[in-house]
Amino acid sequence: TTFIVNTQPCGTTTITANGIITASNTFVILPQIISWTPTSGTVGSQVSIAGDGYGDAEQVKILFGTNGIITTTTASSEGSFSTIFIVNTQSYGTTTVIAIGSSSGRQVMRTYQILPNIISI
Repeated sequence: TTFIVNTQPCGTTTITANGIITASNTFVILPQIISWTPTSGTVGSQVSIAGDGYGDAEQVKILFGTNGIITTTTASSEGSFSTIFIVNTQSYGTTTVIAIGSSSGRQVMRTYQILPNIISI
């Protein structure tokens, strides 16, 4: 039997199968970034990021590239979040977007491509 885990806060939960025999097992809910768009852009671009698997009302710090925390948001009671940020001044190339739960310490990383941009002629 297969099933899809619905959105819920991070941590350990119990799964129980009932039938002729009843059995239980533990399952760990891990955080994930479910979307980030766009995945590339120039300095000044707006990025939208969403994730789940964080704690109920947990503060989630978004770190971007070499400049550290770019924004902080709060997860819902189900452990999901969404926020936007503006790409700050950084060098051209691939950098990281990291979402870290402030109390759980759980983190997920994705990449973002900073594109070159001519700002003056």
